[in-house]
Amino acid sequence: MKFSALLGKVNFILANEVGTSQAYADEVVLGFLAEAETVIVGQVSGANPSSVSVASAAGTRQQIPADGVRLLSVDTVGGRGVRLVERGAKDEVDPYWRNAAAGTHAVEYILDDRMPKSFDVSPPLQAGVSIALSYDKLPPEYDFTATPDPDVTLGRVHEAAMVDFAVYRCLSRADENTPEFGKAGAHYQTFIQKIGGKTEADAVQSPKQGRFLR
Repeated sequence: MKFSALLGKVNFILANEVGTSQAYADEVVLGFLAEAETVIVGQVSGANPSSVSVASAAGTRQQIPADGVRLLSVDTVGGRGVRLVERGAKDEVDPYWRNAAAGTHAVEYILDDRMPKSFDVSPPLQAGVSIALSYDKLPPEYDFTATPDPDVTLGRVHEAAMVDFAVYRCLSRADENTPEFGKAGAHYQTFIQKIGGKTEADAVQSPKQGRFLR
């Protein structure tokens, strides 16, 4: 879908809420729609997935690409499938796993929810081993002057939330004592409900469910 389609939906809602479809300049609304994508990717796992192969750093600690928000999964290391392990469980079973000799393959990858942009592998790796992984990627920084109507990056499932976020951001610019400011809060709550429901669904389908080393 093009940004112009979402722009039209936002302007339609604003026309009903404010009384005029030209209350906010198109470039302002487009900026809020782009902001919505970034907010959603920051909150919803799997909102903008990307699969790549990266070269390993020497040792256990590995990083997702610089444009990433969070790791989704590690598929293979050195061409070999790996299983997901929770850090606490791994440390309990094998406290000295970080001290193993480095090689060209791993059998496990270890996550810590506090560090979504990094992960560990076991056994440790030599530098340059191919790691195939999936991660949530930041949306692009759009230049609506150079490309007035680009494609929306996120999937259609997030478009309604993007519209609510843009309407909220527009209406929240009004004075606190106006009806528009109160309506902004309602649209924000709707936005939160939409991405919150998606986040709960992601949790049910999380690769963590039932796949940790026990």
